[in-house]
Amino acid sequence: MTDATVTVVNENQQQGGFNAIERTALFLGTSPNISDNVIAVNAQTDISAVFGSGVLATQLNAAQANGGSNWQAYAVSLTSADAWSDTLSRVIENVDPEFIVLCDPISGIGDIQLMATQLESLRTRFAKRCLGLVTLPAIDSDTQTWAQYNAEVIDLQEGFAGERVFLVPPTHGNNTGVLAGRLCRHEVSIADSPQRVRTGPLYGLGAPVLDSALNEITDAELTQLRANRMNCLKRYPGYDGVYWGNLNSLAPEGSDYQNGEWLRIADKAARQVRVQAIGLIDNRSINSSTVSREYTKSILLRPLKVMSRSAVINGIPFPGEIEPPTAESITLNWKSKTALDVYLSLKPLDSPKTLRVGILLDLSNPV
Repeated sequence: MTDATVTVVNENQQQGGFNAIERTALFLGTSPNISDNVIAVNAQTDISAVFGSGVLATQLNAAQANGGSNWQAYAVSLTSADAWSDTLSRVIENVDPEFIVLCDPISGIGDIQLMATQLESLRTRFAKRCLGLVTLPAIDSDTQTWAQYNAEVIDLQEGFAGERVFLVPPTHGNNTGVLAGRLCRHEVSIADSPQRVRTGPLYGLGAPVLDSALNEITDAELTQLRANRMNCLKRYPGYDGVYWGNLNSLAPEGSDYQNGEWLRIADKAARQVRVQAIGLIDNRSINSSTVSREYTKSILLRPLKVMSRSAVINGIPFPGEIEPPTAESITLNWKSKTALDVYLSLKPLDSPKTLRVGILLDLSNPV
């Protein structure tokens, strides 16, 4: 005869929040204050007191100036600029950044290739989807003009593909730190390009570097660099302030991820959907029945629905990171009794990178 029992359990419905690694960077750079430890810094940190006056401190100060009141980052000091790869491999298991920032100018294409390889390794080994901001070699102010420098760095990246790598020419010394800070502002969405003018002007930008003819880089030469997948500042004639250009990756022509902000939203969705999917492993509630298919879709679409939340205040729209998902945004394909393929589609919102405004005269007379 069976004895009466009551069992009460707490069922996990996977409705909790996700760890937000977005807007967090790991800075690697040379510093007179050497430490093997990963040091956390934020908007209140006295960077110079912690790291001295080296390259790392210069880029961190620029990032702090542009990162807003909630800026938070990690930093590791290097004994030499070429030690970044070994250091990254050593510390990455203990931190979870969105960006890896190389503060010192690289020596050549080998560092670009190594960064792309490291970033892919982080994705496959640790499920960490990171982006790399790479400081390009500086101009030789004694022998090079800006035209010669542009030709050199354009040739450096020619033919290379690496959608997670972003090249920054140090035309003002601390450009990489300025960009890193701007990308980590909590006041704007990760779906916003650093080119967004309403984010505000750049702060703490270094003095313009001069070439061998004692000239600073021109707007035309900056445009040339941006057209060749570099990340540079941008000025608008007659408009006060200095701003940033588009976030250009080294993705090949035709790639979905030439604009870095689109890769950022895809990465965020991938991180969160992966957590949801792991919780579905061998759960028999996930099956090919009609009820289960709708249940499965609701679980996997939840991150996209949260990312799409928007608001309207006083008639001003504040959009989410993506457009709201629809019934067509997810497809389930049961390949066998134990294998399920899921396809998710997320759609970035429109954002005008180029505008054309036509001015017309109305010369009609009242009747």
